[in-house]
Amino acid sequence: MLKAPFLRVLQNIITMIVRPYVVREFPGWGKVYAALVGDYKRDWLWVAAPTKIMRGKVHGYVMHLNVSQWPDRSTYFLGRWHDLEMQLLQRDLIRQGDTIVDVGAHRGDFALVASRLVGDTGKVICFEPNSVCLKALDLEIASNRIKNILIHRVGLGDREEELKQNPSTLALSVPSVNPYGQVGEVEQVKVKIKKGDDLLKGQHPRLIKIDVEGFECNVIAGLADTINQHQPVIVTEIVPRHLAACGFSVEDLWQLMRRSGYEGYRLGLSKKGGSYTWELARFDIKDQDYDAVWIHPSSNSDYVAVLNNHTRNT
Repeated sequence: MLKAPFLRVLQNIITMIVRPYVVREFPGWGKVYAALVGDYKRDWLWVAAPTKIMRGKVHGYVMHLNVSQWPDRSTYFLGRWHDLEMQLLQRDLIRQGDTIVDVGAHRGDFALVASRLVGDTGKVICFEPNSVCLKALDLEIASNRIKNILIHRVGLGDREEELKQNPSTLALSVPSVNPYGQVGEVEQVKVKIKKGDDLLKGQHPRLIKIDVEGFECNVIAGLADTINQHQPVIVTEIVPRHLAACGFSVEDLWQLMRRSGYEGYRLGLSKKGGSYTWELARFDIKDQDYDAVWIHPSSNSDYVAVLNNHTRNT
């Protein structure tokens, strides 16, 4: 391990040279980023790096980023949340005045983009039980004087209960009966779990995003009334090993959505005319590690038209 003073010098040099190139997303920025900034495998290089403050180039809000952790580091170097296809989907689907639900809000990457898009007449309802994530989200809301993000400091599931969670990292934002990657000596705390239907009474969500490290089936079961009544577009993360750690499979999730009348699609990214755009491909339960978009035939007609325009005929 390199000594702290040398690490700090190296961090500063990489930041000065690499960030201007990556943040503008010049050709080949991905290879430059992977070589010198990297994901969690490069965390050793960014130990004890100072918090960086920047204004997001997509939503325009000020963000406080802990670049010693790779999710915040990628945001700092790119100037935006790394999940470009999700942000492009948000841009095309979310309208002013909409109600958007963010389950597993983490540090607010999705919620901040949605907040800017729904405007003063809309709202973003977040569910997040992790105290570390909540601290980061609270800071961004306060720093930007955001009024349209509402936070429920609980996790969602199919019943009221308490579960244990490791609160020490932003990497795990949701509770699980079997938290992925946890070991016995990791200190855990109890977090409250509620049914989404109980907390969303009177709300009319047009889009629900669920990213809960394998707990998706439990969350959706607890949102059954809301989903059946309003048929929102639903976006879920699909990571088979996370689902398996919680006792489910991709097929379980697919069957659950099918029973509510939903069709699933894989969210992807393509480049047309020099610009990136999002696209949907047919759902395949054999696919690994991606975001799925679930559409009900009775969803808002404007939404369905936009989604159909981005669906590949394969």
